Formats: sequence, C-alpha cells, structure tokens
Amino acid sequence: MSASQLETWLNCPHSYLMQYVLKVQRVENPEELLEIDALEKGSLIHDVLEGWLCELLERDLPQPTHPWPQEARARLREIAEAACADAEARGVTGHPLLWRRDRRRILVDLELFLRHDDARRRKLSASPVAAEQPFGMPRGSGPPVEIDLGDGRTISVRGRIDRIDRTSDGTLVVVDYKTGSTRHYDDLSDEQPLGDGTKLQLPIYALAVQAADQDAPGVWTEYWFVSTKGEFRRVGYGLTDEVVEELREALRVAVGGIETGLFPLRPPEPGWRPFTECIYCDPDELGTSGRYRDWERIRRVPELRDYVAFVEPTPSRTPRSSGDRPA
Repeated sequence: MSASQLETWLNCPHSYLMQYVLKVQRVENPEELLEIDALEKGSLIHDVLEGWLCELLERDLPQPTHPWPQEARARLREIAEAACADAEARGVTGHPLLWRRDRRRILVDLELFLRHDDARRRKLSASPVAAEQPFGMPRGSGPPVEIDLGDGRTISVRGRIDRIDRTSDGTLVVVDYKTGSTRHYDDLSDEQPLGDGTKLQLPIYALAVQAADQDAPGVWTEYWFVSTKGEFRRVGYGLTDEVVEELREALRVAVGGIETGLFPLRPPEPGWRPFTECIYCDPDELGTSGRYRDWERIRRVPELRDYVAFVEPTPSRTPRSSGDRPA
C-alpha cells in the first residue's frame, strides 16, 4: 500500500472505498475550468523541482553555506516555463486571464524557493542527496518498507520521497513538498507527529530512509510548504521510538478497518467552503448536512469504536515529545 491510501482511509473510509476499491474517479471537464486546479498546480511544481534537482545531483553541488549558482537558478526558470507551456497546451490552466496571474505566481514562488533553500541548507548544514526517491515501486527502486504493527501483522508500504538531504553530521533529512496552505497541518508538532492522527507520510518515509541507510546517525523529516500561500514554512520532527509507536497505532486502526470491510462515510462538518473538500462525501457539491447527520448516527456503533476513538480522541489524550530538531 501507499501512505496516501492509508491516510485516505483514516480521513474517510468511504473515500478510500470509492477511490482504491471501486476505482471511481471524478470526471474532469477542463473546458469548464476558470483557473488551474490545485492538484494540477501542485503536480506541476513537484515535477519542476524533481527535474531540476535530479539534473543538479549529477553535478558538483554547492557547499551548504553557498547559494545556488546563477546557472542553477536559470535552469529552474527554464524547466518551470516549459512545464507551464505544457500545462497550457493540455488545456488544464483555465481562463487565459487567470492563467497569466497563476503562471506569474508559480514562477515567483519558484524564485523564492531558491532563496529559502539557500537559507535552509545553510541553517541545517545540509546538501541534497536524492530527489523523487522511490521505494517498493514496480521498477528501478528499493524494496518496500516493512512495518511491524506490534500485533503479529506486518504491512508493506511503497512510496516516492520528494527529497533527501544529508547534514554535516550525517543526519538524513526527508522532505515532502506541499504547495498549498498549512491549514490542515497546524496541529502537527513534535508532540503530535501525526497531527490529527492521519498524517502518516513523514514517519513512513523516515522508516524507508532509515532501512536503506542504517549507518545514518538519525533521521529528521519535514513537510516543506514551498509557496507564498504556505509562507515557505517547514514543519517536522525526528524519527524516534515514540513516533514509530504512534505510527503503529494508526496503522493498526487503518489495517484492521480495511481488513474487516469498514467503509463508513465521514464527511466534513457542514459549513461554507470556497471548494469541495471531498467529492466522494459531497458528490453534488451542495453541502454535507444530511450525510453528516448520518455520520453522527453511526459513529456510536460498536464496530467503529476503535476508529472513532483514534480520529476523534478525547482531550485527555496526552501528546508525547518526539525528539530534538537538527542543528
């Protein structure tokens, strides 16, 4: 399985059923778009950063204290402009007037990314060592990460890590790029490494990196919000035994629910939003009031006890410290 599949089940088991079991996909009508879709925009930026860094890793990289050279900056701009042209040719960028605005914002954010990356590498004394590093994928990757759930079961997880850096003391830094806002990650911290209990990517990726390089003295892992909207914030923590145990708890709940066929619909609480948060919970895009009442009714059934206790914990649940930040 992948981390995103497991996260989907924890957020809404019904959404997992629709996407990964029944293979129901949203019908896209690019001709109706007013502006580029957030997923399309995120994919574009990920592809640009991947292609750029993969090229640079084949050359001599600057020291952590040195900024990216002018050639590297110019090359990032070239790759970004080509990716924007490709998106426009595929008809996924929306109205030309709004696309001119969005294209300008994308290019500006990528220029700002270089400044923030210069400061980040200098602060961590770190250099990139890998980009889009796969594990457990069909071709050209390492083995999947095997995670012992602590109850006699083991789960194999595959994935692709956006970036891996190494600090001067050998610590590996796992980076997962995010292109949106930090709104859904405000509750993630040293004390709550899984946030609301559904953020599994970082510890899973950290375990994969640790398994591949067991001589590394430690693994630090972080989400990096690489946009003006996300204020280029970095949110992360070190991989510790406490983090791994919390991950195991989440995986036991998810694997147990999937194994026994629990796929209740858990929609967002009703309220105005400028976008549809889950198309599987709100397929007509007219709100979730009725379906939220259904969730309130079924959330008390015995079969969902473990799931509800995990995703909607009582305030008495005690957070745990997860380690120190790298220097």
